Amino acid sequence: MWRKVLIITIAALMVGCIAEIDSVATSVDPAGWYSGQPKSLAFTNDDTTALNTMSLIVKYDKRLTNNSLRLNVTVITPDSLTLTEEVKVAVPMRRGDVSRSTIAVEPFRRHAHLARTGIYRFEIEPTHPIFGLTGIGIEIKNEEQD
Repeated sequence: MWRKVLIITIAALMVGCIAEIDSVATSVDPAGWYSGQPKSLAFTNDDTTALNTMSLIVKYDKRLTNNSLRLNVTVITPDSLTLTEEVKVAVPMRRGDVSRSTIAVEPFRRHAHLARTGIYRFEIEPTHPIFGLTGIGIEIKNEEQD
């Protein structure tokens, strides 16, 4: 009996330690992604009290020769406020099997407070032509769950 209680207690504690992470991504043409071709992503926010870390997710293949990417990230809040900022994403050097895609995650905003409920839209656009990028995304992680 005490073993069951112990197992249930440990399981409940482990569930409480799982961080809330929301992410969304979309594909990019690896033959070339250019300024003027924004990719749109959307999140529905229902937690107006949490602090979050927002990160860019980039998936790339062997054609990517840059060691960093400069991207304009525009956030459009549920009440239509807009903020655009340039984000630099470090791209780790590829090692090993270069035939596979690699994923890099780069935080660009820490302690972000999403003050409104509703849909937050993100538009991501390169500041220069990028070749070899196969996907782009946003990850929003609740810092209070760490």
